[in-house]
Amino acid sequence: MKEIRPSAPNFGWLPVTLLQKHDNPLPGVPHSKTFNLNPGEPIHIDLVSAFQRDQHISIRHIVNMINTLIPAGRYELQVMITAEDMPVLFQWFEVWMDDLGILQCEMK
Repeated sequence: MKEIRPSAPNFGWLPVTLLQKHDNPLPGVPHSKTFNLNPGEPIHIDLVSAFQRDQHISIRHIVNMINTLIPAGRYELQVMITAEDMPVLFQWFEVWMDDLGILQCEMK
């Protein structure tokens, strides 16, 4: 993740590598920073998570001991996608808690 708008408290250290879905290593083993992606093979990346009616949204990144929580609200998150021998791609996502307190995410 490269940018968050509006800015959130304690997130001045961006960019940060996002968490690959199901990348749950044993204690003391770091999360994957890179992965191989073959044509036609999907890889899921966790961007955000939240419990229903929670007061915070969690940014799902791989850096231990660094803040993951932003106050519940409406945000735009810019994700930077990089690959060997490919141009960098930037994609914006909008995240918010709806009226029922359920986290929503929409690609812009």
